[in-house]
Amino acid sequence: HIHTHIGAYAADAGVDHFIAIGPIAGLAVDGFEQRSHVGQAHRFGTKHEAAELLASLDSNHVILVKGSRSAKMEDIVNALKD
Repeated sequence: HIHTHIGAYAADAGVDHFIAIGPIAGLAVDGFEQRSHVGQAHRFGTKHEAAELLASLDSNHVILVKGSRSAKMEDIVNALKD
């Protein structure tokens, strides 16, 4: 499944925190967890739940935000810029 491959790719790229929103994006977390030995994967049902974690991260982290277009991921990206 493409989502699983995305998670594996992120793990191989050295992503520290993999954040997925929604049930299908959770497949990407599965792929990440199968490949990463040091990164942390996070599954969230809503972007509001994810925002709490994002607030605890800083510019020293490599972050890949994964979610469907309907989840309006630009809200998460904008939160990261602040």
